[in-house]
Amino acid sequence: MCNYSRWALAPFVSAAFLWATAAHDAVAGPAADRVAEGARIYGTYCIQCHSPGLVGGAGPALKGREFVAKWQGKKARQLYSRILMTMPANNPGSLSSGDVLALVGFITKQNSLAPTGKPWRSPDDLNEITLRGRR
Repeated sequence: MCNYSRWALAPFVSAAFLWATAAHDAVAGPAADRVAEGARIYGTYCIQCHSPGLVGGAGPALKGREFVAKWQGKKARQLYSRILMTMPANNPGSLSSGDVLALVGFITKQNSLAPTGKPWRSPDDLNEITLRGRR
């Protein structure tokens, strides 16, 4: 049997604690893989109208002061529903629920619209999420 002192194990215990804390923090909104998937979907379906930097073009800006002011204090489900029903402009309603959920994660992350409330894994979870950000 190993005879390690508790101090020898301290770095490993600390690392495990930090990993658990980071894992807990990661579920307080969209998961990182969901945000990455949203970026991919944005590049496929949205970039043509909203530009690579989300600053607008043929479509309105999805990033910046005006966007944040418009969505500040609203439920994330409202943004989800808007995208689901009206996008992409050339084929409204054609995106899957999962794709739109990923887009909401990507767009809110780009705007630092930190979602508050419980973690979100489904569109129904977005009913409980209020978007908060800096104007």
